[in-house]
Amino acid sequence: MKQNQIISPEKNTHLLTDVLIVPSFPIHTGNPTPRVCNFLRKTFLKKPSVNELKKYERIYISRGDVKKRRVGNELEIVEFLSKKGFNKVVLDGLSIEKQAKIFNSAKVIVAPHGAALSNLVFAKKNTKIIEIFHPDYVNVCFWALSNCVDLDYYYFMGEKTDYFNLDLGMKINLQKLKDTLNLAEID
Repeated sequence: MKQNQIISPEKNTHLLTDVLIVPSFPIHTGNPTPRVCNFLRKTFLKKPSVNELKKYERIYISRGDVKKRRVGNELEIVEFLSKKGFNKVVLDGLSIEKQAKIFNSAKVIVAPHGAALSNLVFAKKNTKIIEIFHPDYVNVCFWALSNCVDLDYYYFMGEKTDYFNLDLGMKINLQKLKDTLNLAEID
């Protein structure tokens, strides 16, 4: 479909056409069906190269330079995980196809809760996922997505960085991360 073929209707829009394709939400957002997941995989997932497979087998998804919901001790976490073979990945600016390749190449994904985890739809069956929540905000949408595509899902709660700061920044407790990695049988 070409960009000039996409019409965003306004109130009182009337169209006369031979062919009309209208997207719909067949599900409650955040709780996809296998049909939706399969459609996304077929549409965006192209076979990654062998070099990409090795580089992204163990990844930590960083929230990058966001202003809100930052991980205050991310450098410590990245340093710890890099000793276990993890690579830090920032998805900002990457194409959907590149993000799909990264997630499809992963065997283990560690990430704070955030929209980047929508890419779990591209992960291979039994990929181990460790999601880290802020204690004041838990949304199980990526647990539901993980179940839909048969991932091995784990989670734990981060810690507040400041009780008076409303940006929901958090610190990842290194011992909780180690314990969760052990629980998931990740050396």
